[in-house]
Amino acid sequence: MFAMRLRDKLLSILPLYRPLKNDLVGILIVNGGKDPQEGKWLGLCLGKVMEHTKWPNYRIYIWNNNIEDSFVRELVKRNPHVQLFQANPRKRLGHVHAVPLQKLYKIARKDNVKYVVAFDTDAFPIRDNWLTHLIQQLNKGAAIAGVWRDELKKYIDPYIHASCLCTSVDFIDRYGLRFDKVDIESDRKLDTLGYFTEIAKQKERRLSKLKRSNINQLHYIMGGIYGDLIYHHSAGSRKRGYFWGEPKTDYIGKRNIRIKQALNRLVFQYNEQFINWVLAKKQSYGIGLRNEKMIFILGMHRSGTSCLAGCLEACGLFLGNVSKSNIHNLKGNQELREVILLHDRILKKNRGSWDNPPDEIKIATRDKIDFQRICNAFPDNVVRGIKDPRSLLLVEHWLAMERNIGFVASYRHPLSVASSLEKRNNMSIENSLELWNIYNQKLLTLHQKYRFPIVKFDLEDPDLYLEVVAQAAIELGLNPDLERMSKFISQELEHEKRNLDTIPDSCLEIYNCLEANKFKSSRDTYSFEILNLKKDLLKMEKNSI
Repeated sequence: MFAMRLRDKLLSILPLYRPLKNDLVGILIVNGGKDPQEGKWLGLCLGKVMEHTKWPNYRIYIWNNNIEDSFVRELVKRNPHVQLFQANPRKRLGHVHAVPLQKLYKIARKDNVKYVVAFDTDAFPIRDNWLTHLIQQLNKGAAIAGVWRDELKKYIDPYIHASCLCTSVDFIDRYGLRFDKVDIESDRKLDTLGYFTEIAKQKERRLSKLKRSNINQLHYIMGGIYGDLIYHHSAGSRKRGYFWGEPKTDYIGKRNIRIKQALNRLVFQYNEQFINWVLAKKQSYGIGLRNEKMIFILGMHRSGTSCLAGCLEACGLFLGNVSKSNIHNLKGNQELREVILLHDRILKKNRGSWDNPPDEIKIATRDKIDFQRICNAFPDNVVRGIKDPRSLLLVEHWLAMERNIGFVASYRHPLSVASSLEKRNNMSIENSLELWNIYNQKLLTLHQKYRFPIVKFDLEDPDLYLEVVAQAAIELGLNPDLERMSKFISQELEHEKRNLDTIPDSCLEIYNCLEANKFKSSRDTYSFEILNLKKDLLKMEKNSI
């Protein structure tokens, strides 16, 4: 007994087998079952596996329960790595998923595979190194590597899930494991292949867990990314609308089904954009929020930058200890005092100010150090943002020393800005319009180089403004909270309106360029799918109370 424990302890530290690049990997996939087929999941899964698998020697073994679907046979013909095995319609399977996995494993075993990966059809890799990473973890001593499901740990013990489970033939054979064994002598609930995790724990073998890593989500189980390597749709083809531990109310069932249907559309119609949103990564406007040092909210003074900053804060942007109330901004200017002081100091040293921008600006070493200090003071695990209209005059200098900076901007009717500056700063309309041109010309020049969302500040229709900002936030990788945004936006945030049908001739060219480049609410984009779903769910939740 002691010898067996010592052996298992050593195996938890030492690898069972050191992989070579010509070692054969078998990828086992079961298509269909008692749940209906939706959206050609197998085609998506296979396509992504083929796209992202760089391991030089692998085969895909598919068991097809949906034998009436000719699409499967046609799909497999186009893939040289794939072998297809059809279910016998006259034979009932004890378990539509586990039993076929065991049959596929036996076939792969005869082909002398060294490693096996169980894959669900509604899961797929999103990185080229996914398989290499999993096998390397086995080489480092892990018994199993793959998707770690712990979202339901209150009701079922966390385990490496069958959506992507990688292990070695040595581990399976050493402990006599079977893919079709779905329970053990325990009072705990087990899902398919949860038994593998239980055995690894009993033998004190290490698990390599791909934990849920997505930043944004529409559901706490469905539509997750694990270890930044694997997307798992979860319940992608189910009729059922409930999960363990959820009350079986009409609201919960309809909510889950609606989210599942929306996720299906997003994954198939806007796959790359949706995955990037889930990861909060680089989108069509060139801002990779997950790894950004800072997001600057740009715009002329009194142009709605405070309102935009407050809305983005409700979407997850971290602004720090900013002003939340003053006599000119009922809900605060959302600005850090340290940033304003730094920018004012730089402008003053260059014989200028916010209302008298210098033609040329030089940055001293001390100023660079102070800027870096401000950036470093933000927490590491948040999307960080800075809002200060002076940033438009200085941001190119910050870009020169730190490339991980992104932008979003606000603009407003020039006469509204001028009226506001007249009231706040006693500035003449003529000088205000000249200043409006200077700032917004810099904004357009920056936009031509870096392409980022420019939002028009106009609360005549608050719902439209809310929709535009929410979609822009999604494009940037943020996760809109429509309820918080709605509470923040109010018409009194927009104070000055005067002669809005007339654009002064001196501002007309720049204003028209801003209008042509503004971010628009498009119902043809994937972001509208997400936003529309959030609106529906918000209404459903209010109606269910």
